[in-house]
Amino acid sequence: MELDAVTYPGTFSISKRPTLKQRLRESRPLVVFFAAFFIVGFALPSMTSFFAMPLWLLTGNFFAYTFAMFAIGVGLTVGVIFTVRAISRRTFGTEARRIEALEQRLSTGSPDVLADLDALISANLRAGRAAVAEFYSRQILTICERDRNEEIRPEIMLSTPCWVSTPEYHQSVNYWMVWLYESRGLLCMSKHHLEYESSRIAFRVDLKDIVDISIERHPWWLKPYPLHFIRITFREPDFGSVISLNVSPYTMQTDTVMDINKQVKDWYSKLTKQLGAVEQV
Repeated sequence: MELDAVTYPGTFSISKRPTLKQRLRESRPLVVFFAAFFIVGFALPSMTSFFAMPLWLLTGNFFAYTFAMFAIGVGLTVGVIFTVRAISRRTFGTEARRIEALEQRLSTGSPDVLADLDALISANLRAGRAAVAEFYSRQILTICERDRNEEIRPEIMLSTPCWVSTPEYHQSVNYWMVWLYESRGLLCMSKHHLEYESSRIAFRVDLKDIVDISIERHPWWLKPYPLHFIRITFREPDFGSVISLNVSPYTMQTDTVMDINKQVKDWYSKLTKQLGAVEQV
């Protein structure tokens, strides 16, 4: 995986700040979500006013009428949010679920490894995960070079969309006032490596060089409902530097706090399990 700039060669890099056009292209699903929400939001006043006269006639009381209108407004808003979320997950989340199913089948023993690997390559290409597709292409070449009578169990590279930020970013005004995350890209974990690539941050680290991993949360005054992330600390072997990064895996950009916390918990479990396997070798 090529890095945009080199601070610590082959391990960690931070490139120049991405342009507004790059940010909008990376955040297209999120922009579509909020656009749809605000478009429907303009229709809410007219929809609530439609119910105004019947409610006034039924209640005949100002406080009861106000409470009923407030309840309708909240119900419509929540309904719009979850409807747009459900549509986006159904529309954009199909490939992610297909990739997970294929990876699970290959890891437990597939009856047709080559066909599943080919399907996995196609699914990753459709999902924009070119690095993962290339990894599985090399797996096919390796399998084709082996003896046909050998048991075939390909190596799996787990991948997920992910937000990553540095501890320095968490001390910046952008973190406090604008956006919780510094970059959005693809996080991948193979048998021996953890790597991430985006237009802003990129890193590749041996799992054996990870010295600490923990689940943290954003400050309560920024997110009153706990929003978690994984803090990964690793040692750069060439320079001896210790680097920490804050990692937030997710499924869709329209994920709720609960969705992100679930992904964080799942990936923390996967990372600790793989780190345990590396330590035993």
